[in-house]
Amino acid sequence: MSDEIAVPAPAHEAAHAPVRHPYWILAAVCLLAMMSTVGVAMSYPILAPIFVGGAADGFTRWGGFAPPVLMGVALAANPLGILVGSLFSGPLSDRYGRRAVLSVTLACTLGFNLLTAAALAARAYPLFVLARFATGLTESNTAVARALVADMHAQVDRARAFAWLNACMYAGWLLGPLLGGLTLPLGEPVPFVLAGAMMLPCLAVLALVSIVMSILGVNPQQFNGLLVMAALFGFGGSIVSLLLSKWIAKRTTGAHVIEQPRNEAEQWLLSTVRRQAQAAGIGMPEVAIYDAPEMNAFATGMTKNSSLVAVSSGLLQQMDREQAGAVLGHEIGHVANGDMVTLTLIQGVLNTLVILAARIVGRAIDGWMSGGRDENRGGGGIGYFVVVMVLQMVFGLFASIIVAAFSRWREFRADSAGARFAGRGAMISALQRLKANHGESTLPNTIAAFGISGPLADGLRRLFMSHPPLDERIAALQNSR
Repeated sequence: MSDEIAVPAPAHEAAHAPVRHPYWILAAVCLLAMMSTVGVAMSYPILAPIFVGGAADGFTRWGGFAPPVLMGVALAANPLGILVGSLFSGPLSDRYGRRAVLSVTLACTLGFNLLTAAALAARAYPLFVLARFATGLTESNTAVARALVADMHAQVDRARAFAWLNACMYAGWLLGPLLGGLTLPLGEPVPFVLAGAMMLPCLAVLALVSIVMSILGVNPQQFNGLLVMAALFGFGGSIVSLLLSKWIAKRTTGAHVIEQPRNEAEQWLLSTVRRQAQAAGIGMPEVAIYDAPEMNAFATGMTKNSSLVAVSSGLLQQMDREQAGAVLGHEIGHVANGDMVTLTLIQGVLNTLVILAARIVGRAIDGWMSGGRDENRGGGGIGYFVVVMVLQMVFGLFASIIVAAFSRWREFRADSAGARFAGRGAMISALQRLKANHGESTLPNTIAAFGISGPLADGLRRLFMSHPPLDERIAALQNSR
């Protein structure tokens, strides 16, 4: 096979086509590089407190190794990934186009940072190191940003352009550790979640660059259409589920919304929710009771001011008013924290990444298997469809781990809210009482993650738990200040 067949002409032409306003493009690339570097640098100042000053458990003492050794390996994993990735990012951008490779690596960096946060939340050290290495592989995309600047050498002063780019990247290295240190007190996984979130504005800037470059005369890549398709499908289902969440919850649980209290218990329920909602600064939710033997409750809804809080009949029968009030405070905390919207956005981003990554890898493998023949025809061969199906399942599995990790983290935040609204002792007492459920729940799968407690699991299945173990939640409240 000749080199001419291996290198698609459109990507090469788009990478070097002149633009009428190159400094606009240069400014966008510099901003992109700074935001990306902030995301890279955020994680560096937080590993020492985690390993040296953190709890002595299976994460910081994995394999019987000393914490400084484990910290050193974790620190080395990321730059090792950058070193390895830098060997491939440049050649790949020559083959497939600068913007396409930069978009893919930014999207993968987002996903791998979220996987890092999930591994940390699950206290899974091997997965944590692997995720840090994988993040490094995709963080090597600074070489692609430099190549984008180099491609405009005929229109902008090369030395000045690289000086601007380097200055923006150094600014990112200054801001990143500062943000990482400031967000660590919010929870160990938070800086990694935020580092991943920093890739979203990067992708937005890159999309803007693509639009501007198209308007200014540069031939847009097919990748942009794939990205739009993946986003539509990825966010579409999540947003529709959020819009219909209250209706689905009422129908699937048979919940009765209290409009006029029929007894003293319903009157107490309404007044307690109203008082806590006012304290949280949100609109009065709909309040409902659904028939179920176990002690449980959930909150859902599209916005903070259009939500539903429901409790099971078993909870009202088996908990005292102090414990039930703490559970209601926990659910009000979910609403006030915007957990339903945040979870929808995370699911939408991950769905998009799964669809996007599966098809990009599928195209690459199909092109290799067919010797580029199907790529020249513009269609996909059998390898493409098989690989896409398999990769969507594999990537979807990793996405589920990330969603579950966020779900567990938000339960700790909601417990803190319950302690704030009803008292820490009442919240601890309610969680201790919930242990009598033995992990049983009759909530439908569509809303099970929104319940006050979830099923029990051990081993690798812990990675897919939507709720932390009750003992861990109790310990977190007991150790809180």
